[in-house]
Amino acid sequence: MIAALLSAVLALAAPPAKGVLLERLTWPDAERVLTPSTVVVIPLGAASKEHGPHLLLKNDAILAEHLRDELLARADVVSLHLVLSSRTRDILGAAEIGRMKRGAILVNTSRAPLVNEAALIDAVRDGRIVAALDVYEREPLPAGHPLLTCPNTVLTPHLGYSVLEVYRVFYAQCVENALAFLAGAPMRLLPEQLS
Repeated sequence: MIAALLSAVLALAAPPAKGVLLERLTWPDAERVLTPSTVVVIPLGAASKEHGPHLLLKNDAILAEHLRDELLARADVVSLHLVLSSRTRDILGAAEIGRMKRGAILVNTSRAPLVNEAALIDAVRDGRIVAALDVYEREPLPAGHPLLTCPNTVLTPHLGYSVLEVYRVFYAQCVENALAFLAGAPMRLLPEQLS
């Protein structure tokens, strides 16, 4: 899904065909964004590794303020992959978004409250960043919601899980779960179901 969102952002950034007007994309340095050199991925506990121009970052490390500030300032793309908790809510607020370089792409396919919505709307309206979003505070986005008219956005209707590979696993696990339940040995229980 991230690849699809980035492709959509990059397609918007491509020079328009003759006579085609891209009204929603207004940031000034689109050519630089087409070839990002630093991608910051904020994942769930992945090991910290640096591979050439791409940077993978451990969940705990992004919360270290000096490292977070440096990475946000360097990133051409910031992609969030976190669960929502009291620790991660508003992990990107106005201050953090303000540290992002002009024209950076913010990808959120995880949970909307990871990013402060008002700060995000201000940043895309001002043309400071580009947002590729698959999650929202209210779903579906209500008519008239400011994100629907913001420039520099790619909005998808919370379909990040809708890829063939996920459905293969999902349906296989549904069958496994049903068979295990019928055999009296339920599996994949939520913690509150174990007690």
